[in-house]
Amino acid sequence: MKNKLLITFMTLALGFFTSCKNQTVQKIKNAEPSQKDCLIGKWVYTESNFEKSFSFNADKTGAEVYSETEIRPYTWTIKDGNPTIVYNGETREWPFNLNCEKGELAVFGLTFKKRL
Repeated sequence: MKNKLLITFMTLALGFFTSCKNQTVQKIKNAEPSQKDCLIGKWVYTESNFEKSFSFNADKTGAEVYSETEIRPYTWTIKDGNPTIVYNGETREWPFNLNCEKGELAVFGLTFKKRL
């Protein structure tokens, strides 16, 4: 009798834990990409036939291409769901607004689009 009770309990417990694990895995698969995942890549804006860009690398470095001769490297972080950059050699932080659903990065009044 004790063995049947123990086997029944173990079977129920195993079923419960398997069910919880499957629900957790499904939640992870259905989760929206993180702001970091969305941000990684190149964001562009064309002005006067010149393509300005911000590049965000997975190692939290990047560079702004402002003109053919002005390229400014930076480091970046995510704060309050949006990217913030600090140009190399400087301390001032520059926050941007990121909209992953629209694929838009608002920077200094301009809207950059993610290059796919």
